[in-house]
Amino acid sequence: MPGDLRSGHTSGDAYDPLGNSSQQASLSVHRARQGFVKARAAQANQIRSLLAEFGITIPQGISHLYTRMPEVIEDGGNDLPSALGSLSRAWVSITFR
Repeated sequence: MPGDLRSGHTSGDAYDPLGNSSQQASLSVHRARQGFVKARAAQANQIRSLLAEFGITIPQGISHLYTRMPEVIEDGGNDLPSALGSLSRAWVSITFR
């Protein structure tokens, strides 16, 4: 049986799996952005869970973390160790640029 049945192409078809360079560039940018968004969400969830270990709860959603982090960092009454406060400040400064 000629051709590749999985892709729907026969051996005589002209097939460019990568598309043109513009399409390839667009796809590359999209994949890179997806990776950045996924990494940012993972970091936000990690910080949220670390804060929860010290009794500081923040609802899910990156916007909640953005709005609450400055007040959490500035609150001297919480039991947040200075190392975790430093980590939180670093995350805020990188994320809010």
